Amino acid sequence: MKQSLRWAGIALAVATFGLASSCGKQDLYELPDSPYVQVGHLPLPSINKSVAILGDYAFVAAGQAGFHVVDISNPAEPTLVTTYDTTRDTEATRVVRTFVDHEILDLLMLSIGTEGVATFDVTDPTNPVDFHQATTAINAHGFFVQESADPDQPFTMVMAEDWKGIRFFESDPLFPGVLAYDGVFAETNGDALDVVLKDGYAYVADDQMGLTVMDARVIALGAVVEVDDAWRDTPGNAVAIAVEGDYAFIADKRQGMAVFDIRNPIDPVHVFQMPLDSWTLDVEVRGGTAFIAGDDAGMHVVDVSDPTHPVYAGNVRSANATGVAVRGDGLVLLTDEDDGLRVMMGPAFPDATPPAGLYHLSGVPISTSSVSMTWYATGDDGLVGQAAGFQLRYSTEAIATEEQWDAAAVVTGLDAPGVVGTEHTMLVGGLEGDTEYFFVARATDEAGLISEITPGASVTTFPVGTFLSSLSVTPEFGDVAQTYTFEVTYADTEGDVPVTHDLEIDGASHAMTYVSGDHETSALYRLEIMLEAGAHSYRALFDDGDGHAPSTGMQDGPLVGEISATIGSPEGEPGSDADETQFAALLTRTPVAEDHEVTQDEWDALMPANPSHFVGGNRPVDSVTWHEAIDYCNARSLDEGLTPAYTVDGTDVAWDHEADGWRLPTEAEWEWLCRAGSSTAFHNGEITDETGNDPVLDASGWYMGNSLDTTHDGGGLLANAGGLHDTHGNVAEWCWDWYAAYPDEPTLDPEGPALGFARIIRGGSWYDQAKNCRSAARAHVVPAPDTRLNTVGLRVVRNSN
Repeated sequence: MKQSLRWAGIALAVATFGLASSCGKQDLYELPDSPYVQVGHLPLPSINKSVAILGDYAFVAAGQAGFHVVDISNPAEPTLVTTYDTTRDTEATRVVRTFVDHEILDLLMLSIGTEGVATFDVTDPTNPVDFHQATTAINAHGFFVQESADPDQPFTMVMAEDWKGIRFFESDPLFPGVLAYDGVFAETNGDALDVVLKDGYAYVADDQMGLTVMDARVIALGAVVEVDDAWRDTPGNAVAIAVEGDYAFIADKRQGMAVFDIRNPIDPVHVFQMPLDSWTLDVEVRGGTAFIAGDDAGMHVVDVSDPTHPVYAGNVRSANATGVAVRGDGLVLLTDEDDGLRVMMGPAFPDATPPAGLYHLSGVPISTSSVSMTWYATGDDGLVGQAAGFQLRYSTEAIATEEQWDAAAVVTGLDAPGVVGTEHTMLVGGLEGDTEYFFVARATDEAGLISEITPGASVTTFPVGTFLSSLSVTPEFGDVAQTYTFEVTYADTEGDVPVTHDLEIDGASHAMTYVSGDHETSALYRLEIMLEAGAHSYRALFDDGDGHAPSTGMQDGPLVGEISATIGSPEGEPGSDADETQFAALLTRTPVAEDHEVTQDEWDALMPANPSHFVGGNRPVDSVTWHEAIDYCNARSLDEGLTPAYTVDGTDVAWDHEADGWRLPTEAEWEWLCRAGSSTAFHNGEITDETGNDPVLDASGWYMGNSLDTTHDGGGLLANAGGLHDTHGNVAEWCWDWYAAYPDEPTLDPEGPALGFARIIRGGSWYDQAKNCRSAARAHVVPAPDTRLNTVGLRVVRNSN
């Protein structure tokens, strides 16, 4: 194929570095044919910046257009599924797959300049859900996600900031879309544009400095530092980086690709510089092949199986290529700033990724000779794809090494793996009684790779003689008006009827009643009882009267509240967000709330200055910081002869939970007070229009549909069943909690984490759309708690006793 004279430069580079040897016969003006050829093309109406792949979907960062989701199940006909307008200019993108309670969660992460990295739930790619979180940043560019081997554990995200350095974040395992920042930042000498973590070191593509190495073996403030003299300049401008094996590959903008030997992280060696006829903007390396996005040139393909002597392998033309992503089967995607998405296919890459470890193995004894084991399927490559098989082995000794694995007994007859997250069970028999067995499960793929040895699980079979099993309580949580049923199974090989059959709850013994069954094999005993509010613990204590007195271990439960409240939005509620997943909150205190938001007259009576933007004595005070809200609560308590709820030491605030003074509600208390027994989107009915004028909300709250862009006197609209006005709209109300994921299980007196980056506000305001004024709608203020917003005020509560 003849090329124009503008390709002479790259042809000369090919000749100069002896790259023609692998490409067949060619002259100085002929390029080798790329082993990866275009098979599909999708024009996109946006300035496209980068792309990520997960399964049969591509996610394109589309600048001011937000992001596109593209179905690539048929590479020849890529199809635009949806476009999500982030209202922010997106640049770099990554997709992360993780578990939440054994279920898959797919996260799309996008860098958005000064707002850092935004996260979206794309488990259903056709319906992305915004987590409404953006991390802090000076100017975010590339970022890297380092996942834990155990998907239930947090993953680390490190972000490169233009002219600043790198910043570290950690996911919340219960709510991975929330990225917590603990202040871990490390400054670089130049402009950090991209970063990769490997073996405890961060390799940074620094626009001015080339390759910079940071020591990140301990991710803590002051511990992550630039390694002395471990930076190496490149001839061009380092803008992107990829690492494979012992080598780092840098897209060097005007000077092609730079290759560094990083076997010694503190002394990287620049081993090769390949000029390329374009401004290189992105680089991905897979299986010894580098794919480089070149502005005004398309995609360069380079054989880097010998990184010290790369071989140019071809080019796929595109006008203004910006980003590249690779899938294991040989599919390669290229974003073009003006021309959308190009799909290439070529040789598949060697399978070097084993299935993810089986960290969710558990077991329960069934009899004196059998146990039941449970685990959840992982994928062919980590958490992607479907594994080929399972192996389950056991021993009376812990299994931690390959030698111990080889020596362990093999369980046969296992089912084939299901899709990722599928529950698998296996009954294992032929065991000895009263014996502890250690089990480990592993997954295999079609390439013969096997997952790592995980900690596994230990199970002790039932003893021969007299024993208790299956101790439980129903329900496991509730309020003080409920009856709680405790049950346990008793068995005695001699058939002795127990003379003592007690259940100990919080140290007090209660006799259990025989219900049914054979005492020799399985006799059921039960206790029904009402309990006070609090967290309880219990165990069974029996005696057969013949020298055997079996007891169970102490178990936690049930959780009992004065109030049992369902917090969060029901599935499918219009306008709901991913962070509103329902959970049960058990409140041991019944909060009493003012029926109105704190007015400016009330504020002026106790505080030195009124910060409100909208002035009016009966209007809610606005533009109040969280700390000022705390100060008001204490001032009002003292004025009314109550014990202040808070002790303030500078910016540190401690809450005396037993004080009778005024305070801010917790988020769970706020929602319980707002709902007042309702389960609909608003206390007076369901939402009918998320963004326009909602007739239900018109009656109960001031919002953008009826507020005329201002606050209003309190109490003018419909109160809820508890007599509270303006729980929807007017001003949003400060809560006590730091923002975080909701718990995934019933929780006693939830009040958020001890530390965080943003305080919760609830209820929406005069400025908000209807969907943001729902009872379940969550919002948070960043930075907090010293931010002033003319949409935010407060409502005070106190303990009822």
